[in-house]
Amino acid sequence: MSRVMRIAAVFVAVLAMTYIAVPANAQAVDNVKVHFDHPVAVPGQVLASGDYVFHVMDPWSAVNTVLIRSADNNRYIGYFHMVPTERSTDAKTEVVLNSPDAIGLRTVRDLFVAGNRQGLEFKYSRGDASKLDQMATNLGYGETVANGF
Repeated sequence: MSRVMRIAAVFVAVLAMTYIAVPANAQAVDNVKVHFDHPVAVPGQVLASGDYVFHVMDPWSAVNTVLIRSADNNRYIGYFHMVPTERSTDAKTEVVLNSPDAIGLRTVRDLFVAGNRQGLEFKYSRGDASKLDQMATNLGYGETVANGF
């Protein structure tokens, strides 16, 4: 009986260590620091030029979710649910922007972290472009953005 008890104890110990180790590894999050020279847009928001942090949330509690905040922590832009995407290499960290629209406003398309081919992509609705352009114009960015490209 003692041999069976030892084997069971080892099995329970390995199982417990696996249970503890997996979440600890999975909770790793990434902060991507970005500087924009010109205003850019994310779904529902126009970001002024400046420094921002794109915080990839814990995949166990907030799958495909990114928190965007100002680099100085004074302004939280919001939480954004994104969809998975891929790139051909696992190169550097990058934030991919779409081409400028009619007023010169660019939207953030993808977010990739160095060492990963998988990334996250923002999704925009059909009406987002005109709403974001209107927001940029109301904020006084329309002419500034158009002249910047």
